[in-house]
Amino acid sequence: MRMKLLRFLMCVALLCRVSFAADGKLEALEESAFKQAAALVDPSLVRIETVGGLEQVGEVTLGTGPTSGVVVTEDGFVISSSFNFVSKPASILVTLADGRRFPAKLIASDKLKLLTLLKVEATGLTVAKPASREGVKVGQWALAL
Repeated sequence: MRMKLLRFLMCVALLCRVSFAADGKLEALEESAFKQAAALVDPSLVRIETVGGLEQVGEVTLGTGPTSGVVVTEDGFVISSSFNFVSKPASILVTLADGRRFPAKLIASDKLKLLTLLKVEATGLTVAKPASREGVKVGQWALAL
């Protein structure tokens, strides 16, 4: 009886070890997939900095900090969240993935979707490829960059 219990416990321990090893492999595969996905869109991501138009509470000026955007056309149109543009900044500076910097103009804002369209005077930019609607399913993982 004692020997059977010992064998059972050894099998359980072995199965747990195999399970943990499989989890480690799965985590490595997931991490690799996320890195590959990020590398695909990285050239189309931009950093956006705003200057001026900041709100003030008492003597303290509130800044919103930099935000990000996505290149949507090769000739310099960029979409970003509208949150950093609510206070109507005096100037907008966009830094591309390759390090080049351009002043940007605010072209339009969608108040319902909270998106802002910017324009930089640049050409040959890398455009993010959107996912097809048919390929996106409820419950599927998504990666926000």
